[in-house]
Order: sequence, then structure tokens, then C-alpha cells
Amino acid sequence: MIIRPRRLRKSPIVREMVAETRLSKDMFIYPYFVVPGNKVTHAIDAMPGINHFSGDSLIRDAEKGLKLGINKVLLFGVGEEKTEDASSCYSENSVVANAVRELKKEFADDL
Repeated sequence: MIIRPRRLRKSPIVREMVAETRLSKDMFIYPYFVVPGNKVTHAIDAMPGINHFSGDSLIRDAEKGLKLGINKVLLFGVGEEKTEDASSCYSENSVVANAVRELKKEFADDL
């Protein structure tokens, strides 16, 4: 058998130094599915561990994430109105726009 020494795999420190992919908590983005209403939190069956949140519930959950070091979120609006041109997403009163205002009011630049 031919021996092919791998100098870059010799020790954990060298492997870490030349690794191409690194993950840290600063790179994670947490998805939130925002629904209209108050005090709404219910699981999404197709996505274990992910929930629908109303604006007020979103604030409480985002605060937990900040304590864990996750300071980036991606909001998906789950609205009742659907049109071909998605005009409701441009509304200043959409669920996502309201959630962004509430998050900014509560956390300013921390989130």
C-alpha cells in the first residue's frame, strides 16, 4: 500500500488553521414566520423547532436568541391576503413591516 502523508492533517491546530469552512454563532440567521394577531405561537408541522409568531411573541423569542448570541433574523410574513403581484408585502401595515418596527423599537441596533 502506498503511504501518502497528509501534512495538513497532522495535528488539530494545523487542520483548524487551513480549514476552509468555519461556523460561528455570528453567522447564523434565525428564521421567523410572522402571523397577524396577539400572543400567537404555534408549531409548523413540516419544520420541527420552527414556529409561527405574532409580533408580541416574536419579541420574547428574539430576546432569547439575543441572549444566546444570535443577532440576525429573517422574517417571513404569513398573511391572509394573497395576490398575483404580492401587493400586500409592500404595505406599511403588513405583518412583516409591523414586526420590523416592533423589533427595532425593542432592540434598536442589537438585532
